[in-house]
Amino acid sequence: MPDKSETVNPAPDTPNASGDLSMLSEEIFSKAGVGIYIVQKGKFVYISNLYQQMTGYTEQDLLGKNSLDYIHPDDREKVRKQAIKFLKKEIFDPYEYRFIKKHNELKWILETVTSIVYKGERATLGSFMDINDWKMTEEALRLSEEKYRTIIENIEDGYV
Repeated sequence: MPDKSETVNPAPDTPNASGDLSMLSEEIFSKAGVGIYIVQKGKFVYISNLYQQMTGYTEQDLLGKNSLDYIHPDDREKVRKQAIKFLKKEIFDPYEYRFIKKHNELKWILETVTSIVYKGERATLGSFMDINDWKMTEEALRLSEEKYRTIIENIEDGYV
């Protein structure tokens, strides 16, 4: 235990009581494993660093842009409806869709949204998780099952 004459300083990365909470928030967002964004009136107003890394887009690419423009066209209406149901608390399970990353690469996303107040106005806070590897594994398993089911169904009865 230090004596009273010693000064104990917090670690450089540890916020103190008077520290900047926004730095702490950004640190949490970067470590949470999900990209975070805020949308007001359909347009991006905040994008976390991890969201930028996951999508390949920068703040300059996204801020002020329509959030639905980056969703695969075949999924846009479904996502819009799911988000509305989520915000109305009619559903509670995250929903999946295909996101168009920079350079037109498709990425499967698992998302949840919640209503918040941001800078005095109603907004939507979204959490955005990359599930592309899971979807690829799921598809490989489905194709494998289909292949073996076809083999079994086509085996001659006499052979069995």
